[in-house]
Amino acid sequence: MNTSQTAAPARRLVLAITAFVALMPIAPAASLYWDSNGATTGAGATPNGTWGVDSFWNTTAAGTAGTFSTGMTAADEGFFSAGTDAINPFTVTISGAQASGKESRKNNCRIFCESMAGLE
Repeated sequence: MNTSQTAAPARRLVLAITAFVALMPIAPAASLYWDSNGATTGAGATPNGTWGVDSFWNTTAAGTAGTFSTGMTAADEGFFSAGTDAINPFTVTISGAQASGKESRKNNCRIFCESMAGLE
């Protein structure tokens, strides 16, 4: 066998693997909800907190028991806030540089887009 005969199957394998990887679904971004009252439904009437310090990002829209974290990735979408009980104006302080994909206003949040300092 010459070099071109042995290289052809390897090229076909590389092309097949490349096509397979290209067709794999991309993991969707997570939707995270600002939630200051833990597993209790909603976020609390005045869910003040510090993004990057407080574990207030919840994976559950209703604000019940979900997975909580202090931040998000650049692909995630953040909602202010979980549930429907955040009826008072509230402040979210940003600590350090925080990744942020797409932010959404929700409920009574009016402050977030006024200060983007600290976001990447």
